[in-house]
Amino acid sequence: DETFSAAVELKGDLSDGSMDIDTLRIDSETLKLTANGSYEARESETRLTLAGTIKARLAQFSEPLTQALKTEVVAQEAGGPFQVSIAAADGKWDGVWKTMVLDTALAIERISGYGITLEQLKIPLQMDRGVASAQIEGSISKGKVQLNPTTNLTAAPAAVTFPENTVVLKSVALTQEMLSGLLAQIHPLFKGAVVGQGNIDLNFKHFYWPLDQTHQDKARFKGKLRFNDTYLTSSPLLDLLLALVKSDGRQLDLSGQELIFTCQNGRIHSDPVTVTVKSHPVTLVGSMGLDNSLDYVASVPITVELVGKTAFPLLEGTLLNVPISGTVSKPRIDMQAFKAELKTLTSRAGQRLVEEKAGEWLKKLFD
Repeated sequence: DETFSAAVELKGDLSDGSMDIDTLRIDSETLKLTANGSYEARESETRLTLAGTIKARLAQFSEPLTQALKTEVVAQEAGGPFQVSIAAADGKWDGVWKTMVLDTALAIERISGYGITLEQLKIPLQMDRGVASAQIEGSISKGKVQLNPTTNLTAAPAAVTFPENTVVLKSVALTQEMLSGLLAQIHPLFKGAVVGQGNIDLNFKHFYWPLDQTHQDKARFKGKLRFNDTYLTSSPLLDLLLALVKSDGRQLDLSGQELIFTCQNGRIHSDPVTVTVKSHPVTLVGSMGLDNSLDYVASVPITVELVGKTAFPLLEGTLLNVPISGTVSKPRIDMQAFKAELKTLTSRAGQRLVEEKAGEWLKKLFD
């Protein structure tokens, strides 16, 4: 800061370095602090303990916080009472956060990420010897958002965890931003889809996310999405599949469905998801990498438009398995595998048709 002032009133024995801090005042463009406490110097440890009030202007930290958390954070100030205790071993103050005990609150103007925006929040924040925990709660679209993340800075790698069986979203109206920002990170079906109506619940059975991107493949979580009265307009991936079977359905009905997903070894695996488009059920099962790579198989129905009126009665109800690779933004269908399976099915249908015609001819011959 260009301007900074500090004042302190101490009482104690200067010979051993321990003293009471009657008053500590710091005033700058970023920080205003008034506190009292103690400074204890022992042979093995030096400890500073403070309690008071703090007001920190955090606007200049919004951008680095946004980059670090991959979530937009517009922070105006941290204010209110605080308590902190830190210690240095052998006079070395590096890594003091490992000894820090902190209790305060942050006033956040806006947190925005994955299509969810919470405004005017007061977030209680505690740190206990390198383990920080916060309570984030807010209301959005008639629903509730709740997060209680814990960040362990002493672990290798440092990571964010949620308590077991955390309810993150409850009856939150699904928006286009949430569909593109959150759901498309879980399943490729939602990439590029358009919201018609609906609301969702999101639960995490467990959640572990390393802060260092080089350890991203160690991320582990298991969650469940529930769709309540939810309708979407068909996504590009589903359009691609339906084009193969010559169907032009557009609306997806997800009402009442649950999507269970698990992340391990850098990939998000999903339980089978079945959507009905123009009476055609389409099922997708597979995984999506944290690098957005796809390894899915779609089961799509045989349609009369695909095989013709003659063969369709013999193949009605049959499903084609279609491998999907590429990325979320550019899914790729294995056309060679699709055509080979279709050829096999139609050949079998043709054989059955020949057998039926032969049977009819023999019946007429001996009647």
